[in-house]
Amino acid sequence: MTDHTPVTRDWVLGYVANEVSRLDGPTLRRWEGYVVEPWVGHLTRRPGATSKEVFVVAERGREVLYWDDLKNEFGRGKRVAAKWIEPFGVVGARLTWALQAFHPKGKPGERTG
Repeated sequence: MTDHTPVTRDWVLGYVANEVSRLDGPTLRRWEGYVVEPWVGHLTRRPGATSKEVFVVAERGREVLYWDDLKNEFGRGKRVAAKWIEPFGVVGARLTWALQAFHPKGKPGERTG
């Protein structure tokens, strides 16, 4: 078993900034419609269960996009309470891949939900 050191907010900001610099125009506009200041959310499958902390980086209604530092990928989930998130699964290490899963329809930059 290996030790795991959780990432910091600054690390997430740097990683996301690097990913944003790779986005094309339409994808950048999509990102700008959802981006939020990173906040710590707690993944859980059910209330009272063991949780895992993640950094939420984008929101669309109750749906969130977060960085999962154990899997080194972005993930999608649904905010079920203040900072509690029901995970849908991880969607890849590249922001462009994550945004394809996060924004399945609608116009770039349009907030839905």
